[in-house]
Amino acid sequence: MLEEGIKTLALRRKQPHGQVHQNLADELSVAGSTLYAWRRGEHLPPPHVVARLVEIFVEQGGMDERWFERCLEKGMYGPSGAVDALREKLFGRLQKEGGKHEPSGNPAPLSKTGSSWTGRIFDRVLSLGEYFQAEDFLKLAGGLLLWLGVWGGVNRFFRWPFPNEQTLLAACIRYGLVSLGAPPLVALLAGLNEQDVFKTLPLADRRPLWILRMAAAYIGYYFAMVIGWGIAIFLYSVGVPVAVWVRAAIPALALFLGYVFAREYPLRRIEARTGRLLYFRGTDDFVLGLFFLFAPLSAILFYFLYPSLLRPYWGGLLLGGAFVLAAGEAFIEKRTGRILTHWVMVTLLLPLFVFLLVVLVLAVLARTPLRGN
Repeated sequence: MLEEGIKTLALRRKQPHGQVHQNLADELSVAGSTLYAWRRGEHLPPPHVVARLVEIFVEQGGMDERWFERCLEKGMYGPSGAVDALREKLFGRLQKEGGKHEPSGNPAPLSKTGSSWTGRIFDRVLSLGEYFQAEDFLKLAGGLLLWLGVWGGVNRFFRWPFPNEQTLLAACIRYGLVSLGAPPLVALLAGLNEQDVFKTLPLADRRPLWILRMAAAYIGYYFAMVIGWGIAIFLYSVGVPVAVWVRAAIPALALFLGYVFAREYPLRRIEARTGRLLYFRGTDDFVLGLFFLFAPLSAILFYFLYPSLLRPYWGGLLLGGAFVLAAGEAFIEKRTGRILTHWVMVTLLLPLFVFLLVVLVLAVLARTPLRGN
């Protein structure tokens, strides 16, 4: 593949094949075009092919190691196997030759989000994750969310600020609507004030931006919700009074943090020089996991805890089926190494639409409100 590409470029420029190799310092733009073309394709070349290309460029002095290191750190070349092969091939040899270009563990991001106030908040929140592995925090957040859902379904505290008027059915509906509907609205609000780096993207590359914003809005929203509700309900359960304004501030803070995440997270997933959306990385498992799991599960939870709310019962099965479909499609897309395509984004909204449909059915069929303890 590499040799054929060089021959084609040589014919275009009417140069001998060897001349292209000998003049690679002037062919750095050719290298970039070749790599970016591979990057845009559905499939990556074998790691050894890309490694050979990089080796030729470095030997001829036509590759800037620092620039290439930052591209690797940003996930530009896709699956971890290719990245590992490239790093070992390039930086392993450079280190043996003198170690002058040994890559740093935390290179500066290409997008300078830290200069904005939302970027500073985003960095401070993410710094908390240095003490947790992503899977550990995922388990902790999931356990807290499920516990809050069970506790809220059987306690009057969940129905604030109108504990004497809301029925359990209304509380379940409100919890599901807010947990499913609020983060997408926040993500939409964040998209209205787009940064300049997104304005140059073609339409085909802008489609996944919304799913990235929504996933980021969910992680920010639930991050604040599980911590704020966890502290407030714990204090309430042990008899410590919690002011109404504190309870009202929790969802407001959660929505604000969701906005910050929806605004800043996509910036960390854009390569500034090309404006191309990046492939999946390991950290995306955490962010997308919240989107694919917590939002539908938080609404489904109440229907399985209180099956009498389902009239007819097929509503719960339909909701669960939509969730399984969304999770399955997300898994398939992740195995292909590509970020979510636009048609998958449409079907990923099925849990939300089906949930709204079930809520409408319940609102019509529910005749006697079910009250909690």
